[in-house]
Amino acid sequence: MACAVTPDAFDSLEGYAFIFHEFIHCQQWEICELKLKRRLEVAQEALKNGDYMWELTHPFPYENENFSEIYYRFLKALEYKDLDSIYQYRGQLRNILNKKDFEYMVWQEWKEGFARYIENLIRIRLGLPENHFGDQKPFSRITFYEGGSRFIEFLSDKEPELLINIEDLFRRISREF
Repeated sequence: MACAVTPDAFDSLEGYAFIFHEFIHCQQWEICELKLKRRLEVAQEALKNGDYMWELTHPFPYENENFSEIYYRFLKALEYKDLDSIYQYRGQLRNILNKKDFEYMVWQEWKEGFARYIENLIRIRLGLPENHFGDQKPFSRITFYEGGSRFIEFLSDKEPELLINIEDLFRRISREF
């Protein structure tokens, strides 16, 4: 795994924050990404069909009003650290999404959400505004970056070791409801 960096990335502190975001993906790859993908039906089906861009192109039902409303409430519950509502909405998401869509959501929350979480820690340290892009409707794949980041912050507040053992973090995100 590698991260290609152009010279302009070093022109600002913002560029450094984005570089570290991408380096997190290198870490995920080195530690457990392939192992986790082998367990996902959505990933296996895509690879079987030669769809190597599935992480970007999966036809997730973002426009579904039921999903959109529940995920919005989930984001708000995470923002306010409302424990009961977090679990309630997470359970509802599991119930309304089919298996592949739920796996896809969890994958994006883990992969991009963890990178966004670390990126925001770096932004805070550098005195930059945090990145919360994707938290407003209409939702898209980027929404899971923000949802994952917030969910990871919530889970790691209770279990800080999840930030070290990212394979366990994935398991917690995928089963928590």
